[in-house]
Amino acid sequence: MIGSAIAGVVAGAIVVLSLSGRMDVGGVSGERVQDEQAQDKQGSAQGSIEIANDGYVSAEFEKIYETPGVEGVFYVSLNVQNKTDKTIWVYLDKASVNKESVSIVSTGVLLYIAPGNSGRTGFIFPMAQLSVDSASDVRNITFDLVTADEATLNEIDRVKGISIDL
Repeated sequence: MIGSAIAGVVAGAIVVLSLSGRMDVGGVSGERVQDEQAQDKQGSAQGSIEIANDGYVSAEFEKIYETPGVEGVFYVSLNVQNKTDKTIWVYLDKASVNKESVSIVSTGVLLYIAPGNSGRTGFIFPMAQLSVDSASDVRNITFDLVTADEATLNEIDRVKGISIDL
């Protein structure tokens, strides 16, 4: 499982990400989310929603966006706080968009986070695998948020079934 995730990450192209093109979020659910939050489609520009909070990480969904000049993909921006005493690697697994499975979700650069620090990245979703033509066609995203020990690449935490309604 980690091997396929590594292959997916390595296969991802390094891209310069634009932070424009925010879409507001309707709701979120997940197995270990302590405070379900909701925001209507007229919501504020801040828009971050907590999607995970356990003894290993806390994570917020920030936005979904496309980057001008980069065709065929959209990005899901997450901000993850490392609560451990180890450097961690964070990735997504078992992802789907509008109930269609996505075989590979990658990042341009691996998301390693030092102890006590946070890290932010745009996870890359390929539209060619989906029945969507743009990020505005996305109504729901689900995934597991996986935390691995950077030194061993062994999985140390998995927040299962995070679901974000847009």
